Amino acid sequence: MKKLLFLIVLTSAILASAQIEKNNKSPLTIEQIMQDPTNWIGTSPENISWDLWGKTVYFEWNPEKDTLSSLYSYNLKSKEIKKVPLETKIKLPERGVSYNEGKTQMVFTVNGNIYITDVQTGKEKQLTDWLERASSPKFVLNDSGISFIKDDNLFTINPETRLIRQITNFLQGEDKPEQKAKGQDLFLENQQKELFVVLREREGVNKARENEDKKEKGKEPEKIYLGKKRLGNASLSPSEKYVVYTTFLNPRDSRQTSVTHFVTGSGYTEEKPGRTKVGSAETEVEMAVFDVEKNKVIKIKTETIPGLKDQPAYLKDYPERMPKDSSEIKNRAINLTGPVWNDTKDLAVVTALSHDNKDRWIL
Repeated sequence: MKKLLFLIVLTSAILASAQIEKNNKSPLTIEQIMQDPTNWIGTSPENISWDLWGKTVYFEWNPEKDTLSSLYSYNLKSKEIKKVPLETKIKLPERGVSYNEGKTQMVFTVNGNIYITDVQTGKEKQLTDWLERASSPKFVLNDSGISFIKDDNLFTINPETRLIRQITNFLQGEDKPEQKAKGQDLFLENQQKELFVVLREREGVNKARENEDKKEKGKEPEKIYLGKKRLGNASLSPSEKYVVYTTFLNPRDSRQTSVTHFVTGSGYTEEKPGRTKVGSAETEVEMAVFDVEKNKVIKIKTETIPGLKDQPAYLKDYPERMPKDSSEIKNRAINLTGPVWNDTKDLAVVTALSHDNKDRWIL
């Protein structure tokens, strides 16, 4: 009886499948599969975001199959979808809107310029007007100032006076100390100064001029040379006393995969770089603190974080692989992210994440 029931169900399924295939009048061809999917499937909305007031949704879409996608908007009240005009698009805030402590004002950038807006009235004020680009604007100094990053350095601006102050002085490359004479050259220089009074007088005038120039310039932020590293992020404390910044260095001699492109404008096969292979050296990320008042840099040391020398649990089953001496065990590589500042105090939370994404520490 059970076998008979199974045969009846199986026969019904086969007949239903055959009927579906018979009614299908739109076969999928090789030509369709090989062409651009947007030509026969269409496109879905991408890069979806809200406006500042939560009344409109913006997204990129290409329903008309143009060369490029366009920006569209959906109004929650009118339920209408419209293409955003160019004059409106260029005035839209960039991502990264920041609010003051009372949530009464917000600051953002438009085409690299800084704007501040009253949340209740919607009144907008433009603080900068330049061709360069500012990013990461945030309220500091009890909401009386705004910090931002420009040209890989941290600045502050006073919304009332528009006074801009440079907080950090990051420089690419290495600090090259003045080359001093050695050996025979040093002997000749000293002998010349002893023989010629005019040389001694000239050296004294030059040193006096350098000291006078330093006094006239006033106090400048300490020069922080990044060497071959690049600035990742810089964040100013609420009191403007400290700057926490991160630097990153791509691994040396890391080989990337390549992708062969056969259809090219030149008519020749071209190789384009891809991603590095799994298991390659990770990017080195470091974090430091710049004391604005003392004008000095404090490196964050991670060697004392517990657990950096913990070994995988599976090694217990292979005692011959266990290191005999703890000195042979190297600290696990970690990345530092953050900081998350307290709203009123110079207290920050920094997160340390291991490269294998298994452990996380809060510093």
